[in-house]
Amino acid sequence: MHEAETTTDNVIHVPQTSDHHYTIHVAVTRKVKPGCEQIFENIVRRYVRESIQAGGMTGVHMILPSPGSNDREYGILRSFESEAAMKAFYSSEVFARYEQEVEPYVIGPPIRRNLHGLEAFFRFPTVAPPPRWKMAFVTWLGVVPVAYFWSIVLGPYTTTWPRLAGVATVDVFIVLSLVYAVMPQLTAAFRGWLHSQQSGQTMVSRS
Repeated sequence: MHEAETTTDNVIHVPQTSDHHYTIHVAVTRKVKPGCEQIFENIVRRYVRESIQAGGMTGVHMILPSPGSNDREYGILRSFESEAAMKAFYSSEVFARYEQEVEPYVIGPPIRRNLHGLEAFFRFPTVAPPPRWKMAFVTWLGVVPVAYFWSIVLGPYTTTWPRLAGVATVDVFIVLSLVYAVMPQLTAAFRGWLHSQQSGQTMVSRS
């Protein structure tokens, strides 16, 4: 069962399911006609609640324009457990109904792009990516303590193993910790700094 949707300022939070992996992330951007923002938002809220029930989807992040800005771009970041699940969703009746319903209120077709790996933690639908050095720094902040922790915890158990096997085992725990726990928290904590000189959209990352 999914938790209830919550809204804070300009972000709609829809929790992901806890039993699937983030394999494929898709960022979608829509530009709304002037004066149609509230109608569009109401449609999107209903659509997000309905579409999250689709099988194979592991999470949805909905980003609204910053209050008081003239920006009318809206974004959705979706996560799917596989490419097959992604294709099934975008060819589904739910998605087709949504596209038809928002058509009178948007300008042009949606802009959609797939995100891969750690890129998904830094790239948001309506914001340009941060500088590479900032992404590298935040990643380093996550890697150092996680690598140290798992080396201390697992080191005594792998000392008699072949070196490659020991390193590979520790690396598995490092990667899993980064992807499912550390990086979502770090990018949420540093999102203001990461995008400090870019246009004002707010994004939420959920672990």
